[in-house]
Amino acid sequence: MSIKELLEEYRFLIIEVTRLTQRLERLQNTKSHIVTDTVRGSSHNNPYQERIIAITGISKRHMETVSKVEATLRKRIKQTRESIVAVEEFIAAVPHSKVRQAIECYYVQGMTWAQVAREVYKHASEDTPRKAVESYLAKQA
Repeated sequence: MSIKELLEEYRFLIIEVTRLTQRLERLQNTKSHIVTDTVRGSSHNNPYQERIIAITGISKRHMETVSKVEATLRKRIKQTRESIVAVEEFIAAVPHSKVRQAIECYYVQGMTWAQVAREVYKHASEDTPRKAVESYLAKQA
């Protein structure tokens, strides 16, 4: 994935890691799955009368499934966080302050190019920050 694609995905990556983390927490809170069954048996002593005995325990199959899903969620969270860190490191490495601010405002904060122009460049034209960022990104490709 190119850096421009990662920049465009940044806000969605933040949302995704939040949702994945919440799913993992919910899964961990409902982890134990208690099952109950009954068997027939008798007492150890005379008279040996048949009776029904309840057995309760944790479903091994359910626990295995939950563990696999947890591992997958952890892997996805790790990958998503790595992508977020890559974007943050890229932005931090941009040598020009206005370009760095424009990238931050547009891709991270979700401003429009017109808003970026007013905020960073103090211009009314949205072309100035857009062209500066596009030129910088083209040089990085």
